[in-house]
Amino acid sequence: GATYFYIYYKNGDSYSRAIIDDYVRTGDAEVIHLHDRFHRPDWRWQHVEVQECLHRARGHSRWVAMVELDERITPTYYPGTIYDYLKLAVI
Repeated sequence: GATYFYIYYKNGDSYSRAIIDDYVRTGDAEVIHLHDRFHRPDWRWQHVEVQECLHRARGHSRWVAMVELDERITPTYYPGTIYDYLKLAVI
């Protein structure tokens, strides 16, 4: 499973923020607030977030997954873990 999270936070409700803050408190996550002096739509930040995350994870991460809070990764036809599946997919 995942061992550390980089969370790119822009908007969210207080409940989501409380959960995220707990991950930060336990040392399992880091929250990154990207900002710019110019307005840009949310979707225009995705490329910046991907590049920034890859840069942060360089040298200590083997895998990086970009997943939005309201999405989930669910393998449907593979009996093992996501990690096992990824190991097989790369070989």
